[in-house]
Amino acid sequence: MLASASIIINAVVIVLFAARRAVEFDQYFVGEPEENVVTPAITFLIPFASSFGLLLLAYFDWMAQAVLLSSLASTSMGLYIVISYFWEYFGYKRSISPLFTAPNVITAVLILILEATWIITGNVTLNNVVASAVSVLAVIIVRLNSLKSVTILLIGLFLYDIFWVFLSPYLFQNNIMTQAALKAPDNPVAGAAEALNIPQHWIAIKLSPPAKIVWGEMMLGLGDIVIPGAVVAYCLRVDHISEDGKNRYFLSSILAYQFGLISAIAAAFTFRSAQPALLYIVPCLLGSIVCRHTRDQSCQVCGTITSR
Repeated sequence: MLASASIIINAVVIVLFAARRAVEFDQYFVGEPEENVVTPAITFLIPFASSFGLLLLAYFDWMAQAVLLSSLASTSMGLYIVISYFWEYFGYKRSISPLFTAPNVITAVLILILEATWIITGNVTLNNVVASAVSVLAVIIVRLNSLKSVTILLIGLFLYDIFWVFLSPYLFQNNIMTQAALKAPDNPVAGAAEALNIPQHWIAIKLSPPAKIVWGEMMLGLGDIVIPGAVVAYCLRVDHISEDGKNRYFLSSILAYQFGLISAIAAAFTFRSAQPALLYIVPCLLGSIVCRHTRDQSCQVCGTITSR
């Protein structure tokens, strides 16, 4: 029960933080509001691209190794966004220039220490910290500003989750989703230590990519955080350009996300098997948006932001 509560709290906090940062970072994207966003055409392709990547990850060890190595850069960027945010409480403003300010240097040192400790030890708690930072960065990058994009993305990944969790065993003799999630590639630090004849007893031989949040026996993939986080950020954008500025859609979507997570965990305990979280989260999120739009007939902004 404690692990379940921890997973829910961890995921909701990430989504809340990431959604607010995503809307703040909109100003840094070059171009008009209609540019630099995930279009309906792209959202249609995401489930197919994700399926291809899932197969590669499940059957080829080099893919897991590539994901681990490529995640280091995204981890650094995500940690920078998270850590630098807290400098505001000490009166410092986040800035990229000048580069060598005290907050930036301290942030860089903290990132180096966190990443190095995680890579060497493979500590589960540090893995959750790193995965959380990657989630924040991903929510900022996946910018949605139309209901069409939101709907296509959610329905596409809803079907993607169902297929790979429930139907893939009949086609591949294995649960591809679980097989990919449990992949733990070799730790490059352990390999380097072996080559240099350095004792390895304090180094993690295997190191999972930061692609999931783990609490005890409970596990939640980052897709079940990033995609809802992008949708919640979309809802916050709708609220920000509404006439009264109230967070109607944002609050509804957050509550819907929590209910979806609770439902997924309850189903996992009931059926004693892994559940595709988006199977429960997607109907809750879409339902909350539709219900809120139906109730708020006076909302003029919805037609504007969903007109494409």
